[in-house]
Amino acid sequence: MKTITLFSILFIVTLFCNAQVGINTEIPKATLDIGVANPAAPENTDGILVPRIDAFPLVNPTSDQDGMLVYLTTTEDSNSPGFYFWNSSLSSWSKVMVENNTMLCGKSGGSIGLTGTVFNFPDLKFNNILGAYFVGDKLHLPPGNYEIESKLSTSPNLLLGWDVRVDGIVCPTSIAGSANTISLGLGLGVIVTGVNTQSAIVTITDASEEIDFVITSGVAVGGLLSDSSYLKVTKL
Repeated sequence: MKTITLFSILFIVTLFCNAQVGINTEIPKATLDIGVANPAAPENTDGILVPRIDAFPLVNPTSDQDGMLVYLTTTEDSNSPGFYFWNSSLSSWSKVMVENNTMLCGKSGGSIGLTGTVFNFPDLKFNNILGAYFVGDKLHLPPGNYEIESKLSTSPNLLLGWDVRVDGIVCPTSIAGSANTISLGLGLGVIVTGVNTQSAIVTITDASEEIDFVITSGVAVGGLLSDSSYLKVTKL
């Protein structure tokens, strides 16, 4: 017992003196340096396990735990499984983004319609958001937080504004999009042009919620330029 106690004291003193800890290495190069026996052929247990939790604590951490890392094992509210750290400046858990879940869609050219027209971007170009799909002109997304950005480019003589809707209601936090292109004709060419993308942060709580777009203002004389019109959805 005396031998064990003496060894423990000497070990702790050594840690404080060195101010660096090495595991599987005799020359640590950082405050904590963890090596593996064979980096070229690692074992399936070579790694670090951070605390795994099924739900976030009911009592939030404080500034003393700013940057504290955990792994959420199940979906909680709109938070999918993954690594999270306590972000004291936001007073919330922030996900460590190790992947970029994105959907990119287009819209075929032609007339877009007048005020009140409901539409979408059904021409799927790319998608790695698991559980995202279209039913007709309605986009469905799995629960979570998303950035939705859309752009409509128009040919001359088309003025319109549009916005994103969730279950038929315009998203209150959305910045509406607008496209204005007016040609005077008579050889004067296009003198008024402007395209402002629509953008919004949307929280989806149920996959049954329907996302679409609506023309909020517009006088359509020309058509839509499909090559530069798009919908981009990014999971946050």
